[in-house]
Amino acid sequence: MCEIVFEGHIPSVNHIYSRSQYGTYLNDQGKKFKTILGWTARKQKVKKLTGNVKLYFEWHCVKKGQGDLDNKCKVIQDGLNGIAYIDDKQIIELHAKKIQFSTFDGVLIRIEELKYANEKRRTTKEQTKKR
Repeated sequence: MCEIVFEGHIPSVNHIYSRSQYGTYLNDQGKKFKTILGWTARKQKVKKLTGNVKLYFEWHCVKKGQGDLDNKCKVIQDGLNGIAYIDDKQIIELHAKKIQFSTFDGVLIRIEELKYANEKRRTTKEQTKKR
C-alpha cells in the first residue's frame, strides 16, 4: 500500500478536457495538473502496480461545495495513469469521501494492490451452471 498527499486545488474533469472538431483532448490546465500530480507521487516514492488496484480518496475542502466528488476522483485516476498503475482499467475497487470545512485543500490517496482479485473467479453464469 502507498499513500499520496496532494495539497492544492484539484480541477474538475470538466475543466481539464477540451473539445475540438477532431475530438476530446487534455488541455493545458489538465497537462499542468497531471505533471504536478505525477511529480508529487514520484517524490513520495510511489511504485507502479501491475495487478488489480483498490483506491481510497479523501478529498479535503476548506469551503463547502467546491465541486463534485466523482469528477475529482476521475481527474486523480487519469493523473496517476502510468505512475501508480499501468492504466486506470486496473482499478476494481474505489472508495471516496469528501471532507468539507477541512484545514486544507487537497486529497489523500491510498493505493493498494489486490492480490486476491488476480485469481480466476467464476462469473455468475458459471456459478449458475454448477448448481
